[in-house]
Amino acid sequence: MRLNKTVISMIVLAGTLTVASVYAGDRNSNHRHEGIQGEQMVKRMVKKLDLSQAQQDSITVTVNEFQASNPRPSKTEMKAKHVAMKQHFQTLMVSDQFDEAAVSQHFTEQAQQHKARKINMLKLQHAIYQQLTAEQQPKYLKMVAKKMRKMKGKMLKRNAHQHGDDVNQS
Repeated sequence: MRLNKTVISMIVLAGTLTVASVYAGDRNSNHRHEGIQGEQMVKRMVKKLDLSQAQQDSITVTVNEFQASNPRPSKTEMKAKHVAMKQHFQTLMVSDQFDEAAVSQHFTEQAQQHKARKINMLKLQHAIYQQLTAEQQPKYLKMVAKKMRKMKGKMLKRNAHQHGDDVNQS
């Protein structure tokens, strides 16, 4: 009887692992939707700003050009970069002397990359803003401000979750 319970337990465990891996594979395979973000942005703007067809076409071209010139790294590229960064910091930690210059250089490079991404995003927003009418421009600025508030809230929640703090938003 004990053997039957063990065999049944193993079969149930194997089935559970198979279902879980298939589910995880399905969930991750469609995680990134290339190009959809730009399309969704234009659709949202059409709905909120009442864009003309000419504006829609022009903004779509602008967004597509932005996405082509600023491609997002793939998930595997990001994982490889993360692993390399972890290895670099592990190397720094096990060395006899703390290399402050290397750490400082790393954070300077990160800040420069972050600044470049922000500037590119502002260029896109500026290009879109210039294609809007005087009535649409204030509405667009409200949309951008709302998006920024939402992103800030998400960052606060993520940081609080990572550090185990309570989120106190004002």
